[in-house]
Amino acid sequence: MATEIHTRHKGDTVKVLSATLEQADENGVFQPVDLSGLTVKFKMIADADDSVKVALTNATVTDALAGKCHYDFQAVDVDTKGTFWAYFVVEESSETTHYPVTRELKVIIYDD
Repeated sequence: MATEIHTRHKGDTVKVLSATLEQADENGVFQPVDLSGLTVKFKMIADADDSVKVALTNATVTDALAGKCHYDFQAVDVDTKGTFWAYFVVEESSETTHYPVTRELKVIIYDD
């Protein structure tokens, strides 16, 4: 599995983390997830100790049919340097699915 790395410095909140959520079809080909009418949230955990840094916070769907969304970091999300693993979580009724499924999403926050 490939790793996509998203970097930023402590306190940087201007740049959003964009993603296209995909899942394999019946032929094993990855296709965008139709996010129409679904809730998308963002979660980020620390690599060092698995502590939750961002707990299921709403993400923004930018193109539902194409599976595109982004997370807009808040100051508290980027106040600690370190390496984190990030996920977009799609909620449908009482069920959830974590993405990415095609790559790992690593967020590295550097100290100034």
